[in-house]
Amino acid sequence: ICLQHNIDLAAMHIPGSLNNLADALSRTHRNKDNSDWMTHKEIFNQAQQLSGRKFSIDGACDNLGHNSFTPNFCSLLNPFQNTLFVNEHIWCNPDYDCVELFLNHFLQCYHNHPSNISAVFMLPVWVEKKWWKSLKGAHVLKVFSAGSRLFTSPDWLKLKKSDGFFAYNKNLRIDRGPTKWDVAIVHFPICLPIFSGYKHGSIHNVTHHDETPRK
Repeated sequence: ICLQHNIDLAAMHIPGSLNNLADALSRTHRNKDNSDWMTHKEIFNQAQQLSGRKFSIDGACDNLGHNSFTPNFCSLLNPFQNTLFVNEHIWCNPDYDCVELFLNHFLQCYHNHPSNISAVFMLPVWVEKKWWKSLKGAHVLKVFSAGSRLFTSPDWLKLKKSDGFFAYNKNLRIDRGPTKWDVAIVHFPICLPIFSGYKHGSIHNVTHHDETPRK
């Protein structure tokens, strides 16, 4: 085919130090990840519809993006907190141990570019957490009560390999059962100041329930 179209191909080695992401991916071995809780597809679709825009990037995914809902995604190899978001509508269901880190970075980007960045976070209703105050003024698009079935995780028993690592397979996921906490879909809309008042959905109107570890 190359000869037919007069195309010359040549292979060239690029040192890993100059090609960090590809080099890291080539060395990736998957360990069991208890933080891999992906929302059901219909929950993602609800959040996208309620936010009024198509998501452009998924903020919290595995290294190969098998639990990503969008072609573009952040992972440990391409961290959310190192990404300078511009012209993005972000979907983020973060590990609950990292919520404060993710929110702080997003809010910095949001303050710098309020007219072209928006985001939707899937978060537990834990009003006593320090990061909860960072949500002041955001839209609450929907609250799922405790007992809702919202998440899936990899079926680790079926994914385990003989070498002790785990395979990636987006089809081998299992329902995590009913949640033990209320979960809110929280929206930071484009062009609106974070701390202004809104016509609906004040984040502080959400009822508090006792915290329960996600894992």
